[in-house]
Amino acid sequence: MQAQHSFLDSCKALVMILAVAILLPMTVHTGLKTFNPRPEYSQIVTAKNTQLHDQQHETYNSQRARYEKTYFYVSLACGLAAILMALLFRLPIIDSGLILGGCFTLVMGYLDYWSDLPQQIRFFSVLAALVILLIFIYRKHIR
Repeated sequence: MQAQHSFLDSCKALVMILAVAILLPMTVHTGLKTFNPRPEYSQIVTAKNTQLHDQQHETYNSQRARYEKTYFYVSLACGLAAILMALLFRLPIIDSGLILGGCFTLVMGYLDYWSDLPQQIRFFSVLAALVILLIFIYRKHIR
């Protein structure tokens, strides 16, 4: 009976970790879409005239690039903050959920902007995430 109870507790813990890991990036994504909506091509590029169409297309590209850059930096900050927050919690369910959710949030931010991201920022942002994660592992499991 004890083994079955332990298995159920482990399953519940896994579900809670996954719930935090899924809801964190969804919250960041929804917040970004709410307060910084993605530019809509059909609302910006409406002209039939070639010269005006090209100008509107440039405007759209500029707005889209600014949106993707904001999305990346907010996702980076939230993802790193979640991983850092995991250091504060003593409950493995919460800290594991925050780490996994923080990693998912980082990946979500990188997806659209990776090709436009300067190489140095790519390196240092991934390095920062790795260092924070290693510090977490050390503080939680070695000490």
